[in-house]
Amino acid sequence: MTNLRQNFFLNCAGFLLMWEMSLEGNGGRAQPTYSYTGTVDFVGPGDEDIPHETSFDSYLGQQFTYTFTFDETAGDTDPQGDFGFYFASTATVEVGNISLTLSPEDENPSEATISVYNDNASLGDRYEFASYSLFGSSFTSPEGTEYYEYSTTMFMASENDLSVITSDALPTPQQDPAAFESSLLTLSLVDPISGLEVHLRTSEISISAIPEPASLSMLGLVGALGLCQRHRRR
Repeated sequence: MTNLRQNFFLNCAGFLLMWEMSLEGNGGRAQPTYSYTGTVDFVGPGDEDIPHETSFDSYLGQQFTYTFTFDETAGDTDPQGDFGFYFASTATVEVGNISLTLSPEDENPSEATISVYNDNASLGDRYEFASYSLFGSSFTSPEGTEYYEYSTTMFMASENDLSVITSDALPTPQQDPAAFESSLLTLSLVDPISGLEVHLRTSEISISAIPEPASLSMLGLVGALGLCQRHRRR
């Protein structure tokens, strides 16, 4: 019986170690994931001379979610004191049945960035999140058009109240759009072959919180420890 208990303890300890290592990843660096959501209140073409496909009108009133992950240890790539520029790890946008994900590690041209303006002479206080992908994730409309170029832009800005942002550091924890004077979230889909383009937009954005990996790791460890304790009592 003693050997069985010892073996179980060793197996349980090994399981907990593997659990922690699998959740931390990335050399133990923090990788917080932030998510913002709203309701689509505008659908329109990119060029008035080229109408957008009418099937996109059905996205009015649907939920619009933008989720991104970045490395908290990533450095500011711009030396200006009133401007910070950082590269995000991943970015996902979802509107109804549209779901597009990019990572800067993709082979196709793609980029996800976060810009921070602190008391900027032109823009005041502003957070701007942008992602772009070409030949990566794509969406095919009911009309059969494949949109394989897309960009997502979200900003939260205050031009008068410059106390919202106090430095050009990364926005941790994630900021509440309600603290800013204006905010906007836009998805632009483009088919470079036909020239068709459509923009989906929401001007009312709120936080859609996601637990950070460290929190998930702790919850998982607590649950696993409880499981081990129950088995030890048997």
